[in-house]
Amino acid sequence: MIESTRFVAYHAPCAPAGRQWQAQIFNTPAPTASKPNPGEVPFNMSFWGSSRDDCLAKAEAWWAAETGKAAAREANIVTRTERAKATRAAKLEASA
Repeated sequence: MIESTRFVAYHAPCAPAGRQWQAQIFNTPAPTASKPNPGEVPFNMSFWGSSRDDCLAKAEAWWAAETGKAAAREANIVTRTERAKATRAAKLEASA
């Protein structure tokens, strides 16, 4: 589970045009019993752009889309579980 997410941009003036800015995502996992203070972990993906705002916007848009997909998958799992419980309950009721 992720406690917080931070977006950071780095400038490389000698890089080719369109790749002078790089954005990275840093996640801080939620504390657990075995790791009460887990620290920040870089997400293994870089976003390049011609400006600071450009690369940060790309990183934030990608992260929002991915977290949205994860939430949809989680909702689908919950829905399937509820449907399976209802089916089992109906079968038990029918056999009783």
